[in-house]
Amino acid sequence: MDFNNINIYKKYIFDWTKTNTYVEDAVDQYVNDLSDLNKKNFNNIKKVLEMCCNYKEFKNSLQAIGCCIIGRENKNITVNSPTGCGKTLMVLSNIICKLNYITCIILPTITLIQQYENILSSINVGFITITSYSDKKNIKNFLKNDLNNDKNLLEKYNVILITPESFLKEKIINMLNNLYKNKILHRIVLDEVYQVIDYDLRFRKDYLNILYKLNLFSDIQVIMMSATIHNDI
Repeated sequence: MDFNNINIYKKYIFDWTKTNTYVEDAVDQYVNDLSDLNKKNFNNIKKVLEMCCNYKEFKNSLQAIGCCIIGRENKNITVNSPTGCGKTLMVLSNIICKLNYITCIILPTITLIQQYENILSSINVGFITITSYSDKKNIKNFLKNDLNNDKNLLEKYNVILITPESFLKEKIINMLNNLYKNKILHRIVLDEVYQVIDYDLRFRKDYLNILYKLNLFSDIQVIMMSATIHNDI
């Protein structure tokens, strides 16, 4: 698979083998090399994690540095690390820090969507789920009414959870494009992106189409997360 023409492909890869423990000095050195604004963002993330998630310490250096780099919103990122290392929290901590925007998270399975729903509900972050199984009335109201009122929209929703198939529907792309033009759509996250790379065109062609559609949103951050991207990619 040729990614040369897809400008949203990976800019950073975290190597889990080098960051599988939390080394405070190493993280501090990384943070010290950042601008004052990014240092402030990192400190805000730590406060948010403690206040909203009862999170006393990062699981590992990957999670700490990941939270920090995701906060540098002009960078597209690929995070490749095993399940359980804290990838989800890297994204959610940055969402909580800026609730005046919307993040779209593309998830391959209903089970994974339900996991995100449980986490977001537990920390009182508003979301809407758009899948073939979702309440059609809720989606219709979201597309028709809420999108016409930016203030009302952001009071109710900070995250869109969506499957690849739903993401590619014309009305959804148009909706996201409107949010993008109004500077409300802040970032797009693809979880379990290995399904693009490992299976290519042989499985769920929608994933490959997503990569091309993301070029419509060239000025916002794209985050790709996976537990199983091979080293030879």
